[in-house]
Amino acid sequence: MISKRHITKTLKELNALYSASRGFAKPKLYSKLAIIEASGWIEECLDSIVRNLCSGNLSPTNYRQYDTETIKKNSGFKYEQYIRNKLLKDLIGLVLIEKFETILSANRDFITMIPALDTLAKVRNDCAHTHLSGTTPSLMAPSATIRNFEEIYNGLKAMNKQLKKLKFK
Repeated sequence: MISKRHITKTLKELNALYSASRGFAKPKLYSKLAIIEASGWIEECLDSIVRNLCSGNLSPTNYRQYDTETIKKNSGFKYEQYIRNKLLKDLIGLVLIEKFETILSANRDFITMIPALDTLAKVRNDCAHTHLSGTTPSLMAPSATIRNFEEIYNGLKAMNKQLKKLKFK
């Protein structure tokens, strides 16, 4: 899992700029940038978690193939659609996913992460496919993105910890 130090600093800076900004465009630009930055970190973190899982459990050839065909082609982070059914299902199988999810179903951090991921993914997709001129979808303020990010970070930590405990051999 990658460090959150830099992204946390960036999100706090964007929140300060947002709070000090005036006018129509600047607050929306800072909101969009915070959403995009948090989303990028989440995707990089998921890639890191899955690559770490691959590195100890796949041959170098299969690792490279999985990295090229699955990890690098993944462009989302909704739990069910991207994490569970795209990144993990082929790698660890449905049996281990169910065991993994059963264990984590009692973990508050994991449970709150899933709707937080879905919310951020929707907002990210909306803001990534529109521009400020005309109708702009409602955006989360950077402070809301920070709160959402913290829920996601805690859930990813719980998920990463449990994935490390899985036994494949």
